[in-house]
Amino acid sequence: MRKVTTPLLFAIGLLTIASALPAEDRTASCSCGTPSRVPTPFVIHPRTTKFQDAAIEGFNNWNRYLTDIFQPTLNPTGALTAEQLGDGINDFSFIDFSNIQGASPGLAGYTFSQPGGAFGSFNQCPIPSDQSCGTFTEADVVMSDAFLDSNNPLGRVWSTDRPENTETDPSIFFQATATHELGHSMGFHHNFRNISVMNYYQDYASQYISRADLLEARAHFPGRVITLTDLGTYPFRYDPAGQPATPSVGDIPASRGEDAVSLTTASPSTVAPGAGLQIKNWTLENLSTSTVTNARLRFYLSTDRNITTSDIYLGGVLYSNFTTWSDSANGGCGSFNNDCTFTVPANTPIGSYYVGAIAMYGDSLAQDGVSYNNSWSLPDRISVSTSSGGSGNPLSLLNGRFSVTLNAKDPRSGKTGVGVPITEPGNNVFGYFSIPDLTSDPNNPEVFIKILDARSVNNKFWVFYGSLTDFQLTLSVRDNTTGAVKTYDRAGLSLCGGADTSAFNLPGDVIEFRAMTAVPVDPSAVADSTSSVDLASSNAALASRFPVKSTATCGVDALCLLNRHFGVVLAAADPRSGKTGVGKALPKSDLFGYFSIPDLTSDPNNPEVFVKMLDGRTVNGKYWIFIGGLTDFELLVRVYDLTTSNPQQFKDLHRDGRSVCGGVDTSVF
Repeated sequence: MRKVTTPLLFAIGLLTIASALPAEDRTASCSCGTPSRVPTPFVIHPRTTKFQDAAIEGFNNWNRYLTDIFQPTLNPTGALTAEQLGDGINDFSFIDFSNIQGASPGLAGYTFSQPGGAFGSFNQCPIPSDQSCGTFTEADVVMSDAFLDSNNPLGRVWSTDRPENTETDPSIFFQATATHELGHSMGFHHNFRNISVMNYYQDYASQYISRADLLEARAHFPGRVITLTDLGTYPFRYDPAGQPATPSVGDIPASRGEDAVSLTTASPSTVAPGAGLQIKNWTLENLSTSTVTNARLRFYLSTDRNITTSDIYLGGVLYSNFTTWSDSANGGCGSFNNDCTFTVPANTPIGSYYVGAIAMYGDSLAQDGVSYNNSWSLPDRISVSTSSGGSGNPLSLLNGRFSVTLNAKDPRSGKTGVGVPITEPGNNVFGYFSIPDLTSDPNNPEVFIKILDARSVNNKFWVFYGSLTDFQLTLSVRDNTTGAVKTYDRAGLSLCGGADTSAFNLPGDVIEFRAMTAVPVDPSAVADSTSSVDLASSNAALASRFPVKSTATCGVDALCLLNRHFGVVLAAADPRSGKTGVGKALPKSDLFGYFSIPDLTSDPNNPEVFVKMLDGRTVNGKYWIFIGGLTDFELLVRVYDLTTSNPQQFKDLHRDGRSVCGGVDTSVF
């Protein structure tokens, strides 16, 4: 779709955009010139009812935000002639561009503003410093009648449908073109560095009046601003770095913005109930006149293209105070690799579904009155099928109220696997997973999760998770009472866990992502044993602060691992109170066990710190130790070599308080 302002502007356009623009240009548009009459009257010359309605929608797009900026009326006189340009009447009509000297036969729309100099002598934002702007005495928006003929030599035809976010439709979209050209009639110039109706890189994108457009419109017509709440969501993401600066003269191909646009995708195309579905490259904008509290973008599976709140809810993104814009790549789902992964509910019927989203706000999940940009759906279906794998059997906690599943990925090989749950007899708040798909050992513990009923404290359930691996993790927690699901993602090459003390905030909610804080670990640092812990052969300063013992009893206050070759003891400090305590050992196998810290929690069965040791001598001649936790206490883990009579043969591993990260030492002895 090609949209032009006036022949004069195209002939002598002065373009001053540099290759790198200031950050504020991410939302900056520009204008030059103002209509002489506001509200501005326009006469629509309809060819058919469908084009009449599409033209009116173009006017209404702007009138939603600016009080009666346009006042269109209908005049059924058919196409406009060249002689009617410049007759003092603002017309909206079809025209035969072959009768306009110098006009390209491939043009879709023109805006003839009179006098041309009032619009400025440049083509796109920003405004050059030497420009002077004036008043339009007339503006005629004309659309090519060549595209009414489906047999035209250009092979393209007008469509009054809304464009899809696909690149296969050869149509030229009438309503998007009309909205763009009417923007020119108000003085707005091309904006090629934004999602903007004044950026014609794609019909599906330029159909939206964006935040960038409205910032300029409200500044240009301050007396006509309508106070409203409007959240706009789009099935694509725009990267201004991919939009090249346009040439200083000549036409601008419609394809020039392709590299700047990433279409929304949902993957994999076949997914099992309980498995993860990644939805990325979406955008949410605040087009309101003020900050929106608790703005949300919520994702659904639907059997049709009409996405509603009665469809299958996948999860969402929550912004407590939403002022500008966000997308899936700038932290909408956390900071890790644009990975907005949601869990398909375990009770989802097998079948074929469209993926879509709805923008909402407030705890009542309200939708605003500007409905055309409230939702979208992707044109291609996904399949929900048991043949795609899934997350395996769930771990049941809190007497069956919660079911937990795990998906994992090895960041080195890319191989994926599901967690095999291991319950703890007599303890219904805690369990863990092995991942035999990745480790070939169903008894090797890798990921731990604990759920506490803290409704007496803050009316919430608390979720804690940790690991003894650096695999990429997705934990999905389902509340079987309400059907709500929360998903927790941990990046690969990280040894951090997480704590959520406001889980299941809204009845029926699934995950609403917030920014993630896990700290990725440098693989080379892991190999050198300097990752998430401070390692020392002896640490008298640390030991003096903790009640750590020089000797301990296996199975009481020490984990004795690898055929009792090593003994591990724990001391901890609460970073809030400064109170210290020692760990109570709860051995599980020759490789693995964990500690409770009843001195600090008053619960000898509450698991807090996990330790696993492996014999890695065939790899690097050393023994390896992994530490993970479900607490933010400051920790001192001491490892003794029990095969020597020297009680000073130990290593200390320290973690600061208020951290939820673990550690690994691949050369412990």
